[in-house]
Amino acid sequence: MLIIPLYDLCAANAELSALLSDGVGLRVGEFDASNTEGTPYVCWQIINANPEQYLSGGSDMDSLYVQIDVYAKTKADARNIAREVRKVIEEDCTIEAFTGCELEQETNLYRIRIDSRWLEEP
Repeated sequence: MLIIPLYDLCAANAELSALLSDGVGLRVGEFDASNTEGTPYVCWQIINANPEQYLSGGSDMDSLYVQIDVYAKTKADARNIAREVRKVIEEDCTIEAFTGCELEQETNLYRIRIDSRWLEEP
């Protein structure tokens, strides 16, 4: 299905629920900032997806390379949220890289990117 359970993982964490709640749900979603009002927020997008290949039979697993972005008004908030996101996803994926906290000119928000690898059944 090519959807990672990031929303559910964040919702299950009390600290992230408090930090990312907008009163209706969490500001966590697939990459489309226009669907996210207010800050801070977390979004994700699949950069690359490949089915596992076998000599016989079809693929039973997809490997997803996913970029997760944390946006916040302050460096401290971005770092705190990124730290919590890392904690909640570590058991479900492999974290391959992350960036330092940078001020993004387009949004005027601080951003931390977490690159991750997820295995998912199709």
